[in-house]
Amino acid sequence: MVSELVVKKKKICFISLKAYQLFNQKVEGTFGGAEVQMSYLAKELAKDEKYQISFIVGDYGQKDKEERDGVFLYKFLSPRAKGVSFIEVAQLFKLYQLLRKLDADIYITTTAHPVIGLVSFFSMINNKKHLHRTSSDIGVDGSFIARGGFLGKMYKFGLKRADQILVQNELNKEMLYKNHKLDSIVLKNVFILSGRKNAQKKEILWVSRSAAIKKPQKFLDLAERFPGETFRMICPSSVGQESVYRKAKLRAFKIKNVKFVDFVPFDKIQEYYDHAKVFINTSDYEGFPNTFIQSCISGTPILSLNVNPDNFLNEYNCGYCANSNFEQMCDYLKEITKDYRKWRIKSNNSRKYVEENHDIKINIERFKEILENTK
Repeated sequence: MVSELVVKKKKICFISLKAYQLFNQKVEGTFGGAEVQMSYLAKELAKDEKYQISFIVGDYGQKDKEERDGVFLYKFLSPRAKGVSFIEVAQLFKLYQLLRKLDADIYITTTAHPVIGLVSFFSMINNKKHLHRTSSDIGVDGSFIARGGFLGKMYKFGLKRADQILVQNELNKEMLYKNHKLDSIVLKNVFILSGRKNAQKKEILWVSRSAAIKKPQKFLDLAERFPGETFRMICPSSVGQESVYRKAKLRAFKIKNVKFVDFVPFDKIQEYYDHAKVFINTSDYEGFPNTFIQSCISGTPILSLNVNPDNFLNEYNCGYCANSNFEQMCDYLKEITKDYRKWRIKSNNSRKYVEENHDIKINIERFKEILENTK
């Protein structure tokens, strides 16, 4: 009698409360690049029979447990609640119990958040592994820890005790070591690369949640300086940042060449990049924005006020960074909208860059190696 060899699946658990709408497009809600990355990695890993993937998400009125895209989703605390924190004993205990119930081999967290501390603590005392993925500069430069009080200390505790840390670019790797003496691995953001569409390029696009650090008013300043161009602003409201949203929306409606959209489902958003001739970023800081990758997929050159991770806009010649100089930003926008030859070069370079660096089919194999070596 021949016995069958049963291979035990490695159990991976992702934790990202605002990621649920990336599994269920019928749900409206604000999410960011970190949630997009976690959902992509989870869905792609679930295609490999060696892994069993669970994902702790927020409470959006769904069932306690669902399976979508091969991923088992478990409902926890609502991320919509204003002032939500993870320092309440009842919440901490509930999350701890859920982590124990799922009994994963590796728990994966993201963003600068106090929950990282609980996950590290749980992993330490239960002989599990904790992998943390940073999502922006504040997760590595010490600023969240410095201003976060007890919550910042919880994050620091978790960061220091994580078994593995992933960062999005080389600069964040350097910052993490400089500020915390912690080693990390660079894993570039992943994306499913759709075919490039020959859409009519007619708008100047800005896409972000309504957060003060995203500086939406700067985009509106730009629109007023270029009345002959059409600007589109996609700016969903964000919990705790409602005043930023209201001010941007009210001002946008007063500017004739601005089209304001407050929400677009993730599976529809790429169409806007396809029709954009330039993508604008006005954030104070980022990690590596998914919006940059989406722009490059559509061959849309990028014009950034501040953000230029690893100087890639210059190195790959797929856009401009104004280095915090708004007047320089205006000059760059005038140049790229008037000189078609330069626009075409940057457009082609953008698509080439994303194909070489961010294809999920390539980077998922790197991610699997990291998981196998997280000990």
